[in-house]
Amino acid sequence: MSRRHHFSHGLPGILGVIRSNPEVIAVFPELSATIIPHAQEIRLRRGDSADIGVQFQNDADPPDAYQIPGGSVLRWAAKIGFGQTEREGVVVGNDGALLVKRSYSADEIEMPTSSRAVIHIGREEALSLPLTFAVWDLEATMPTTPLAIPPGATAVLLAGSDVVIAGPITNWEALGARAGCLITIQGRTVLVLERLSQAHLRVDFSGWTTAVAVTFSLSRSVTKTLASGPFVVEGDVVL
Repeated sequence: MSRRHHFSHGLPGILGVIRSNPEVIAVFPELSATIIPHAQEIRLRRGDSADIGVQFQNDADPPDAYQIPGGSVLRWAAKIGFGQTEREGVVVGNDGALLVKRSYSADEIEMPTSSRAVIHIGREEALSLPLTFAVWDLEATMPTTPLAIPPGATAVLLAGSDVVIAGPITNWEALGARAGCLITIQGRTVLVLERLSQAHLRVDFSGWTTAVAVTFSLSRSVTKTLASGPFVVEGDVVL
C-alpha cells in the first residue's frame, strides 16, 4: 500500500493591528467644585506618534457635551511624579516633564470649535520617552472678567523671551495682572505665570516676534484640572 505524504506549503503570517489613537474624557465641574477629575490611562509605544482625542463634558447625570469658551488655554503634561519634584535640591517644574503640550499652537493641542480637542505627540519626541511609570493631567484655564486697559497702554515683546515688558505708561501691578491671568497679545492668548515687577510679566510662551508698542488685553480666569491618569510607555524594538 502506498502512503501519501501531505506537506503544508503555507508560510507563517503576521497580523498587523493598527492601534486606535487614545481618547480621554475631560469633565468640567458645573455641579460640584470638588469633583475628582476623570482618570484614564494613556498607553503608547515609544517612538509611535499619537493624536489623543479629548472629549469635554460636564458632571451632570447624564453628562452633556461642554464647549470650552473661546480665549481659553489648554495645557497637558506627562511627568514622573506629581507637581514640582525636588531632586538634589533642584525644583523640577514643567522643564522636567516628559512631555508638555499647550494650545498656543495647533501643532501641540488642536482646539476646534466643538467640544473636542486633539493633543498631538510626534514620533521624534516619542522616541525620547523613557520606559518608566509617569502620570499625566489636562488643565483648562478659561477667561472670566476682562481687566480695564487704559488708552495708549502697550507692551514690548522680545523673540525667545517669556517676559512681557510694560510700555511707557503700562504698570502691570496697577492693571491687576498676576499669575493665572490670561493675556492676549500679538494674536495669541497665553497664561501669565508670574508678575516679576511692575514692568515685567513672565508668561507661558516665548515664541514672540520682537515688537514694541504692542497692544494687549488682560482677563481674570478660572483654572480646572479636567482629567488625569497614568501615562505608560511600552518598549519598542525597531528604531
